[in-house]
Amino acid sequence: SGAEVADQQATAYPDIAPLETRLSTDAAFERALEVAGEMGWEIVATDPSRHRFEATARTSVFYFADDIVVAVTPAENGSRVDMRGVSRVGRSDQGVNAARIRTFQQQFHRE
Repeated sequence: SGAEVADQQATAYPDIAPLETRLSTDAAFERALEVAGEMGWEIVATDPSRHRFEATARTSVFYFADDIVVAVTPAENGSRVDMRGVSRVGRSDQGVNAARIRTFQQQFHRE
């Protein structure tokens, strides 16, 4: 279930936290979509009213597909961007998703 995956991710990658931004939820959602595009992710579904999108990212070496869900929610001083990455093949991703999320977060803050 989703909660189990979240727990596993929190255990495996304690440094992967939601991204906090001063942008409004609309602006953060647009920025997240922009960054996903810059990173070469294929956007497979968007739900602007819920500030949520799903994307597919492929690893550069074996071209494995990973599914990513990004959701933006209002926060006290702006908004919060949550990301979850799940490998399609039941295998350890050797930290690929964690690295991808870190890269996404770094890119997000670049103007």
